[in-house]
Amino acid sequence: MKIALLLSLFPFLSFSQTDTIRLLKSYNFHISIANIQLGEIPYWKLCDSAGMTTSENCSILSYDISYFGKAGWTEKHVIGKQVPAEVCTEIGVFGINNMMFFTNIKAMSHDSYRVIFLSPMNLMPVKTDE
Repeated sequence: MKIALLLSLFPFLSFSQTDTIRLLKSYNFHISIANIQLGEIPYWKLCDSAGMTTSENCSILSYDISYFGKAGWTEKHVIGKQVPAEVCTEIGVFGINNMMFFTNIKAMSHDSYRVIFLSPMNLMPVKTDE
């Protein structure tokens, strides 16, 4: 008798439960240069006019760049989103097939006007015939 009573209440218990769906927005703050985020990049694309970009609504303020140049391993602080022309030239002459690093990347969110730090990036400039 008790089992029959419990089994008769089972359909009510299963339909009375509610599920909550929570949607979380995923942000992609990874930067790219000429739509390349990692790996090899043709050295002439480093000076792309768009500079560093993200898929989110924010502007790159500054970053540090480390690369192999004329004087060996070189580190510079850059204001803005573009790689300076003299750095591109130096990499084209001395830094081909050597890893370069972009660190301490600061950006400003257009939604909240907050300064945020973005993930570091590394690229290897190569000579190609594109």
